Amino acid sequence: MSKRTRVVVCLLALVLIALCLIFPAVFETAVHAVNRVLNKAGSALLSVIPLFLYSILGLTIRKYLWQRPRDAAVTALDRQEASSLTLTGFCFTSLSFLLAFFKDEIKRGEPGPETILFFFAVALGCFIASYMALRYRTKNLFMVLNEALLDDGLWCVLLGFWAFFNAASSLRALSTVFTIFIVVYFGYLTLHFRHWFKYARNNYFEHLGQGGGPG
Repeated sequence: MSKRTRVVVCLLALVLIALCLIFPAVFETAVHAVNRVLNKAGSALLSVIPLFLYSILGLTIRKYLWQRPRDAAVTALDRQEASSLTLTGFCFTSLSFLLAFFKDEIKRGEPGPETILFFFAVALGCFIASYMALRYRTKNLFMVLNEALLDDGLWCVLLGFWAFFNAASSLRALSTVFTIFIVVYFGYLTLHFRHWFKYARNNYFEHLGQGGGPG
């Protein structure tokens, strides 16, 4: 991201924060609007939004994806492999907690916990798949796939917590916090895709035949 872009983003963020402080009703209206969108969208659609966006990104940098990664980048992926295992353990723990928490509702066949458990189950699958993708480091494709799965897993974790707190009226304040996290994370992904595209394009033309992830 260029210096000019960073300045613009910071200014926009400050303006939005100022508007929210001066006009709290604007902030509440925006949060309710986002919640309505999240509630109307199906769980299956919400859970794959980052993967869909990464698919679009992959089409724009497809030549870069089939290059061989640099040795330094391959070595650095050991840390990401460890992170994938850590996040997998977190999701296992969260699912165990939620299954125990909703034990009575599950026995009665109530549909309430289904969406919450679905998001955490998808996140668990994404983290396991991201670990598996890193076992194959012969192409940049696997590094980008790892990032796509990690981002989708984190996205589903945020959605899972949002659904959990949104299910109880007494916890709606916490639901608002995760609504903000979801919006911020979506904005981060958008900027990240722009960075990936610029890096992959420059890397392809300047270092044809070699690769690596963006720093």
